[in-house]
Order: sequence, then C-alpha cells, then structure tokens
Amino acid sequence: MGQETGFSVDRTLQELRNSSYLYGSNAPLIEAWYESWLEDPGSVPEQWAAEFARIHSVGDTAKAESEQGHLNVQEKFRLLGRLTPTQEADYHESDHKQAAVLKLIHAYRIRGHETAKLDPLGMPHRDPVPDLSLEFNDLGKADLDLYFDTGTLVAPKRLKLREIVELCQRVYCGSIGLEYMHIIDTIKREWIQNRMEGSTGIYDVNDHERLRILQMLTAAEGLEKYLHTRYVGQKRFSLEGGDSLIPLLHETMLHAGERGVR
Repeated sequence: MGQETGFSVDRTLQELRNSSYLYGSNAPLIEAWYESWLEDPGSVPEQWAAEFARIHSVGDTAKAESEQGHLNVQEKFRLLGRLTPTQEADYHESDHKQAAVLKLIHAYRIRGHETAKLDPLGMPHRDPVPDLSLEFNDLGKADLDLYFDTGTLVAPKRLKLREIVELCQRVYCGSIGLEYMHIIDTIKREWIQNRMEGSTGIYDVNDHERLRILQMLTAAEGLEKYLHTRYVGQKRFSLEGGDSLIPLLHETMLHAGERGVR
C-alpha cells in the first residue's frame, strides 16, 4: 500500500513538473499566444501551435472547435454593459458583425506591421496578410458604411467600418511598423497603443525638423562611406541600419531637459 502511494505521489509530481512551464510568469505570454492561435494557428511558433492543438485534442472536441478567445468575450460583456435594453436587442442582432470588427482591429495590432510600407521604392516586402481583409473576418463592402463600436481602439466610440479600417491602415500599415502585442506588462503595452492609435497615424513633423533629421542621417552615412574607403579591410563597428538611433538620441536630449530629467 505504501509503495503504491509513493508511486502515485511521484507520478503526480512528474506531471506537475512536465506542465510547470504553463504557470507562473509564463502564463500571460502563453495566454496571449493562445488568443492569437485561436484566430490564426500560423501566428504563433510552430512548437506552440502543436502544443495548443494537443491540448484541444484532449478535451471535448465540440467545445474546442467553438471556443472563443477571452479578449472577444471580455469585449462583448464590456459593450453590453454600456447599452440600454433597446440597444442591447439591436446589438444581439448584429453581434456577429460587431465581433468580426473587433477581431479585425485585433488583427491589425498583431499583424499590421507585416504590411507596413518600409520600402522607399514602394515595393511590398511581404505577401498580403489574409487576416487584415474584410472577407477573412466575415465582413464585406456592404458593411463599410455601417457604424460599429470601436472597442478599445483609441478613437470615437462608434465609427463607420470604412473609417475604422482607414485608421488602422494609417497607424499600423504606414511607414512605421510596430509589433508590441507580445508585451506582458499591460501598462507598457497600453502606453504604446494609446500613443500610436491616438496619433491616428499622422505625425506633426514640419519641414525644418525633417531637414534636421535628414542632415544627421546624411552625416552618418557620409562617415560610414569615408571609413569604408579610407580603412579598407580594417575591422570596425558599422552602424548597419542603426543610423536612425542618431536622430532618436538627439530628440531625446532636446526634450529630456524640458521634462525635468537630471
């Protein structure tokens, strides 16, 4: 009897040890990946996609196939709490479309950077991302002029779908690519999100500032070329794309004093 109990305890400890990576400080990141996996299995690392698929196969298949992400469920209840009984009835009639719009916004936050216009010649550097299309999210052109709740998007509470898409395109698919949804710290993640979406993708940079930035980048490039031709074959540390750090540090020094940094 004692041997059986000892064997049972050892087996339980081994099972807990084998699944320990799912808990503790890893849990928020794994949950975020799981949310992404529910929407697109290809959006997470291969080994995690296999692990999530394995977990699904162990449980009730019917429940697993109909499972929704926590973000969608939380967003739905948050919206319902803001509606009157009459509005709630209307909401239930179109909740499928509303959920699709929120899913589309979430997709822009996760994968919008993949279609950012980073090539100065305008050539796309990647294939189109299906998640960002209306059709993939069960929406169509007929929905573009309908009003939807914008959820947590930093924008007016309700906008036409056309305006929501245009805003997300400007913020996440412009000349700046941003990947931040993996950040575990909610405060940091929302800080970035509020500043990116709050700018509506339009940055107030005048011609004087553009020239100043161009001069610093040109000086950096000129120094690189000089060193390359003057000291051919010599070991040196190149900027290698880090030249954009120069105007960034300059901007930081300009404003740090104004903000009381010591």
